[in-house]
Amino acid sequence: ELNKLAVVEAGMTLTGLNADERLRLKPGLQFSLIRVLINELIKTNGIDKSKVDPGLNKFFSGLTIDEFAAQNSLDKNKIKQLADDVKSSRGKSIVYGGDILPSETHMLINLLNELLGNEVNYDFENSFIQNRAVSSSDEIKDLVDGLNKNRIGAVIHLESNPVYELAPGLK
Repeated sequence: ELNKLAVVEAGMTLTGLNADERLRLKPGLQFSLIRVLINELIKTNGIDKSKVDPGLNKFFSGLTIDEFAAQNSLDKNKIKQLADDVKSSRGKSIVYGGDILPSETHMLINLLNELLGNEVNYDFENSFIQNRAVSSSDEIKDLVDGLNKNRIGAVIHLESNPVYELAPGLK
């Protein structure tokens, strides 16, 4: 049986380059993508509708694949294929969200996994919590000041993009 790796990412990564399917999408739109996938799975009987709280049906049905693809200049066929892939792999797959995604997106991803029966693939014994120290505003200002005054020669960014993540007023 073949495995398939689909990657949804904003920038190019080695994982994305090696994926069977790659969809380029800003992190801010990934919540909507998961919402659209759940809606598609509800419409096509890809998941048990009784598992979805009736109060959420309106939330999920508010955006279709065609609308989402058109609004974001995406290939709707790629998104439909992604929906078909997770539907056909119920209970044998996992949808994983990267560390930079907001908690709301992770909650929706967890719901999608639960609706697909993928919770059997969770590895609770070996999961990890990564605690990172967060820099204060003053520390960030000192860093920017040091860069501007040539006191700092180089900065290496790991899993961050200062263009998107730093406040616009910091120069």
